[in-house]
Amino acid sequence: YTYTYYGNNYVNTESLKRWNGSGWADSIQYTYTYDNSNFLINTVVQKGSPLVNDSRYVYTNSGYSTTQIISQVWNGSSWTNAFKVNNNFDANGNKYQSFGFSWSGGTWSSYDLFVQGFDLDNNLVSYLYELWNPTAGTYVNNYQEAYAYVLGNNTRFENYNWDALNNSWTPDLLYTYSYDGHNNPSYEADKVYNSSADTFANTDQYYYYYQAFTVSGIKPVAGNLNI
Repeated sequence: YTYTYYGNNYVNTESLKRWNGSGWADSIQYTYTYDNSNFLINTVVQKGSPLVNDSRYVYTNSGYSTTQIISQVWNGSSWTNAFKVNNNFDANGNKYQSFGFSWSGGTWSSYDLFVQGFDLDNNLVSYLYELWNPTAGTYVNNYQEAYAYVLGNNTRFENYNWDALNNSWTPDLLYTYSYDGHNNPSYEADKVYNSSADTFANTDQYYYYYQAFTVSGIKPVAGNLNI
């Protein structure tokens, strides 16, 4: 990878070249554009050798929050809309809604919806994904996650898939976590839901151990090192 920068040290281009047997050839390049407040407003993706336009992302920002992202594809002569996301944020800057739209027939059509919930400490506690049903004219359940915390540490994760036939949520995975007195992860237990037995079955567990060490000094490193 090679990088170029603007005068304010923000990345202008990020380029990847691959060896073709006789030399380095272009593979993919990202070009970033920022507004006067140094917020990202445009990303152009080019691919191939030589590089040609592939896709573009246009960002709309409000303060420190990105309220809209529009993705576009190159049709050979101009940019064509592909997908759009509109984001809503709460007073603490947490993104609690994301509406997705697909471009079809010269207009935007509803596609999906992400809804996130947060506790008073701004920890993510719920995540819901829904898909747009054009026949019903509303969003329908698809997938959800739930999280629990103790003293700011994530102690539980579980997810569910929507069973449209039975009009109910079906459990999928359940992970529980423990921490030591220094808030380091110490144990993880993973379970998967067994629908036949209507219970969770153990799959994996992990123990984490830590050893204290003391830095007694820092010695200079010999020069002429290739890292």
